[in-house]
Amino acid sequence: FVTTQASPPPSRLKAALARWSWAAYPVGLFAATRVALFGYSAMAMSLVNDLWKDGGLRKELLQKLPAFDGLCRWDCPFFVRIANEGYSEVGLTNFFPLLPLLTRGLSALGVHSHLAVILVPNAASLLSYLVLYRLFEKLEGEPAARWGLGLFAAYPFAFFQGAAYPESLMVLFTAWAMLLAMSGKPWRAGLALGVGVLARHVALLAGPGLLVAQLRQRPSLRRFLFSPAVLALAVPWLFLGAWCAYQYFKFHDALAFAHMRANWGPLAYWGIGQFVLHKNAENDVVMGCYVVVALVPTVGAAALLFRRRWAELAAATVPLLAVFWAVGLLGLGRYSASAWGAFVPLGVFVSRRPNLQIPAVLVMAMFQGLFFWLFTHQFIIL
Repeated sequence: FVTTQASPPPSRLKAALARWSWAAYPVGLFAATRVALFGYSAMAMSLVNDLWKDGGLRKELLQKLPAFDGLCRWDCPFFVRIANEGYSEVGLTNFFPLLPLLTRGLSALGVHSHLAVILVPNAASLLSYLVLYRLFEKLEGEPAARWGLGLFAAYPFAFFQGAAYPESLMVLFTAWAMLLAMSGKPWRAGLALGVGVLARHVALLAGPGLLVAQLRQRPSLRRFLFSPAVLALAVPWLFLGAWCAYQYFKFHDALAFAHMRANWGPLAYWGIGQFVLHKNAENDVVMGCYVVVALVPTVGAAALLFRRRWAELAAATVPLLAVFWAVGLLGLGRYSASAWGAFVPLGVFVSRRPNLQIPAVLVMAMFQGLFFWLFTHQFIIL
């Protein structure tokens, strides 16, 4: 008789590594982009260290850490102030609470708030890479997921995903909500999107994506309307309602965040119509660059309309970009960098054209370096 010895079962560690092997690419991409981002910030601040404004924030610590200093610009002082002092005045309500809250939590663990306000968005960016890759792979397979995420990371304004802004938090929770919704988990999707609303209220514009996911999973109108899951669509609005309630009890104005928009002046709400019809010498060049660069995700968003399996992403992405083009041209750079759904068709397109792959990434990365340099030196890159 010949006996064979059964091979021992794989260890739990090996099983876990095999199960998470897909994460190697997004984690590696994140690591590479952070080395580039922080290294470039250190170089930019070391070579030309006098072209910056403190924005009212005493930054002695950050000036000693140039790799971090370049990532704290424009709105950064407001988020640090809220994290340290709370909403001490009504004018701060225009900045939504998730980033300050997480910054304050990290500060409670002993991390200086000036560092925490940068570390939180970067941690969210890492998680968003994982979620986006998983979602892209589910929709279009590994090659498209790799190139879609690569293009998203190389996009000229993608550095905002690592700066002291809530953009990466919004991307993380809107993408996570979409992944949960498409997996048939509407309540979890609603909760995830609700948290995203606390990062930036425009996350609500991803709500139609959750609606389309439910309609596709229950195509009968009766099944859709009489399912308890339809109530999950209201969950993100409850989060917004909680923020409004806080403002009402604190400042006696439930919509204070909307009323404070006047603080930024009418130019902050220009759309493509005002840009074409009116001239503003100080900002025309900047907004002109935004218009050209934002055509990239806009083309991707338009492509989402032509495949049925992209219906959820189209419903979440097209309204977002439409609003930004209509009323947010001055911030279209960082806004368009949050339209992550547009990079699915772009990833599919590039993955099938090897001759375009490296040039597309290099060209976008080159312009990202240019805009990031300007951002670190307080030029009007918002």
